[in-house]
This record gives sequence, C-alpha cells and structure tokens, in this order.
Amino acid sequence: MLLPLLWLCASSVGFQPAAAGPGVARPAGSQADGAATRLELPSAPGAAERLVAAWQAGERERAISDLERILLGAPHDAGHVPARLQLVDWLESIGRIPSALAQMEQLIESGQLPENDAYDARYGRLLFRLERFPTALEILPSSDAASLAMRCDAALALGQFEASDLELTALADLLGRHHFEVAKRDGYRQLRAGKPRAALACFDAALANDQTDPESLFGRGRALINLGEREAGLETLEEHRRILPLRDDLDFAVRSLALAPLHGPNHARLAQAQAALGRHAAASASYLRALNHSTPEEIVPVGLRAARHAEQARQLPDQAIELLDRAFERRADVRLLVRAGDIAARAGQTDAARARYDRALDMRPGDAQIVERKQALGTERPPGQTP
Repeated sequence: MLLPLLWLCASSVGFQPAAAGPGVARPAGSQADGAATRLELPSAPGAAERLVAAWQAGERERAISDLERILLGAPHDAGHVPARLQLVDWLESIGRIPSALAQMEQLIESGQLPENDAYDARYGRLLFRLERFPTALEILPSSDAASLAMRCDAALALGQFEASDLELTALADLLGRHHFEVAKRDGYRQLRAGKPRAALACFDAALANDQTDPESLFGRGRALINLGEREAGLETLEEHRRILPLRDDLDFAVRSLALAPLHGPNHARLAQAQAALGRHAAASASYLRALNHSTPEEIVPVGLRAARHAEQARQLPDQAIELLDRAFERRADVRLLVRAGDIAARAGQTDAARARYDRALDMRPGDAQIVERKQALGTERPPGQTP
C-alpha cells in the first residue's frame, strides 16, 4: 500500500495554500518570501538592509552566503538568534534542508533558543523532511495541525499504526474529520481496518478538494479494487500514474521559482505545470507574473504561451489579445501581432484582426503568409496559428 508521506514535499496542513496550489505552501510563521523580513545584525550594522534587499531582488544564494559569512564570524552572539532563524527559513525555502537543519541544531546546542512549541515545530519539520522520523516524533509538538499531520505520517512510516491513528484522531479534533488532510489519511486507516467502502468515501471527500491529489487517487483505486470494482479501480490507478509526473513538474517549477523568484520564464514554467493539472485560474495568474518579470528578450515566447492558454484553456480571446498587446509594448515582435490577429479573427473580431495584420505588414512588407491571413478575413477559412 502506498505510504502517504504527504509532508515530504512540504505540503500544507492548516496553512494557506500558495498560488501553485496544495502541496507547495510555505510553512506557517516563515518569512522566506522576504516581504516581511526584518534582519537585525548587531555585529554588522548596515548589512541587514543590504541582505534583505538582495533577497527581495531574487539574489537568494548571494543573500544566504553573505548572511552565513556574517554569522560565522560571531557564532556565540545571542543578538544574532533572530538572524539565524531567518537563515533557517531562507535555506528551507530554497530546498537546502540539510543546511537549514544544521543551522537549527547549532542554535539548539548553543542554548540560545528558548523552549517553545513554535521552535520545536520548526525543528521537527526539518527532521521530518529529511525522513528522520524517530527524532521528529520526539520533537514535534501536538499543538498545531501541521505538526500533528507530520506526527501521524512519521508514526505511519515507522509502522506504528496505533500511534498514527491517535495522532490522526487529534488532527481530526482540531480540523474536523471532513477536512481534506484528515479525510485522505482516514482513508488509509479505513483500508488497513478492512473497510474499503468507508475508505472510498474518505478518498472521494479528499478528491473533492483536489482531484489531482496522488495519495487520494491511489487510495481510491485500492479501495475500489478491494470492493470488487476492478475495472474502475484500475482506471483510477491509471489516473494516479498519469498525475504523478505532472505533480513532479509542478514541484520542480515551484523549487525553481524559489531560487529565482523574479525570473519570468520560471513563472511561465509554473503556469504550464498548473495548467497541465487543470488549475487554470492559478496558471493565468502565474502567466501574468511571468510577463511582469520577463525581460524584453524573454517576453515573446512567454507572451505567446500565455495567450494560447487564455484562448484555448480558458476560452478568453479578449484576454489573450490583451496579453499579446502587453508583450508587444515591451518587445515589438511581429509574431505577437500575427498571433493577436489570428485570435481576433477566430473570435469574429475582424476589424481588430485586420488592424494587427496591417501593423505586422508594416514590419514585414509583402509577407506572403500575413497577406494570406488578411485576405482570409471574413471567409470560412480561419487564419493559421503562426506567421
């Protein structure tokens, strides 16, 4: 049976989901995005503002290396505890989990970190993400949903089924038994108890929240097979196999964006991964960010992809044309004009299409393919896709 270790990809329980959707939320209390970051470095006055500016400008590795260097020069300075915690958050946000854990353990060993659930939750999360489940169980508190979910999954990974069930009961008390994260875990509990029909109801409830959730799809397939509905079960497992690489693509896009959040093509890559999973509203938002962050050299392919998504996936030709026009303002490329003309023509906006073809012909006088498109306006033959 698939082990639903949902937290290995930093999934969110009780957190607000990020734009990429379930499975990519930043842990609660983290300031990794830099927007709310406030550094205090008593040993290096003036450096804090520079480091935060570098982080917010997308120079993540530089900000981290500079902060590490400053902290290395003052390893026992109690005034640097908040800065070390910020470094832990920064390292975790770009996927450098072993380094984040090493920094956290240095803080703990120094005796400078007060004992409280918030710090234990941060420490336990890092242990969990590195699959150090026995230690994670010792550290993670039971006071918040995120930690309870990890405690549940860590016990399950260790084969401690009764302990896992107790953690799940506590999680259900906190979130409600119909919560997405509770329902899918309860589905596996019901399967272990030999109750496939109850398990199926749990997985269906979880999939109502996210129809691409791999753990819920796998569990649903197993439940159907156990109920004797083999064909339906195999179809669900096939959907699970189809979804897995798409979720991997999404995870890769999120990690790439964490490393370079101001890189336009990274936002476009995220949009493409979101669209492949049917998350079209999120994909549209990501394409807008991609256009905003793209350089003139990058914006043409980003604009073309964004417009294709708006027209074909969302059936919004006006939005597609607007995206192309916006990209053309940044880079006067004839391909953007022609694609906008094609979309306008398919939407029955003949005047708008003709205006863009005329502008394209100003840039490429006598171009046969553009002339052919313009002549096709008003006929039953739709213009082509590319010049």
